[in-house]
Amino acid sequence: MSGSNDRAPLVLEPQALKAEAAILRQRLADHGFAEQARIAILADNSSEFVVARAAIARGGWVAVPINHKLKAPEIEFILRHSAAELLLVAPALEARGQAAMAGWKRPLAQWTIPLHSASDEWIAPANPAIGATLIYTSGTTGTPKGCLRTESQERARAEELIATYGISSSDVQLIASPLAHSGPGIFLRAGRLAGARTVLMPKFDAEAALAAIDDYRVSFFFMVPTQYERLLALPKPVRDRYDVSSVRAAIVAGAPIRPETKKRI
Repeated sequence: MSGSNDRAPLVLEPQALKAEAAILRQRLADHGFAEQARIAILADNSSEFVVARAAIARGGWVAVPINHKLKAPEIEFILRHSAAELLLVAPALEARGQAAMAGWKRPLAQWTIPLHSASDEWIAPANPAIGATLIYTSGTTGTPKGCLRTESQERARAEELIATYGISSSDVQLIASPLAHSGPGIFLRAGRLAGARTVLMPKFDAEAALAAIDDYRVSFFFMVPTQYERLLALPKPVRDRYDVSSVRAAIVAGAPIRPETKKRI
């Protein structure tokens, strides 16, 4: 495979990382963050993002996912605008998180996202609170806008996707876009809620995506039109190297798609 990914895909079984997320959720609760406190996440498509997002989901807080590709000033804007009280950051992005708060008189706390063993002790909350997600737009027409969705709305949307596409525990989904974005994030939730296996690419590469579909027998995936264009731009001999017969649903959203592109897909 000649793709440019520098890391292999992360394969998540249905129950993967749930214990780690529960441990982090308990530690957030022990720290005393009030319900609806905004907790930002700066992580790439990694175990750290999945753990942090799941920990916040039922802790009664508001998750603020930040695109890991943003530069320090852009991250700073979101942290300030969202009134975040904590930044959970993947180890590889610690320096960028610190740079985003350089010059702040009182920078908010920054925790490195821990990945604890499932054998660590934790106590599940008796009555988990319901939080929310504050997703920021890309800011193509100005500064990014924060869009608030309750945890109940997020779950309802995930259940709608499960019903629409018939997602089940026999499925394998591929996620090839940043989880901080709305579409990939909600498909991650839908797949895990349905018990599907998830193949998470650290970053998109057209040939690497075809290889992942072949290697893991992916049955459905969501992509934006640009990603499909890049898949179709591969030379036919390259495309023909990979068996994609396992795919039963290729889902597109996020931007208009040309009819000709749909036909070629």
